[in-house]
Amino acid sequence: MRENAISCIGCGRCSLVCGRDIAIPEYFRLYNEYAGGAQVSEEGKSAYREAANGRGLASDCIYCGSCESRCPQRIEVTLWLMRVAEAFE
Repeated sequence: MRENAISCIGCGRCSLVCGRDIAIPEYFRLYNEYAGGAQVSEEGKSAYREAANGRGLASDCIYCGSCESRCPQRIEVTLWLMRVAEAFE
């Protein structure tokens, strides 16, 4: 089993303060599940689109940093959201 790239515990504190309504923990879970190879599968991209339905995309992040100040894991959320967008969008 591969170690998760993003150490998100899925608490959701980051999403509570996101003004763009980005499903951060869900996107990080999908990244950990699908983005281990050179290219994300169509299944992964489909799961991302489903999670994003009615929510902000990872690329909608405006890098305000509010999410990072709430993260108990001290994850560089904005950096990882860029990577999520590159992988899935």
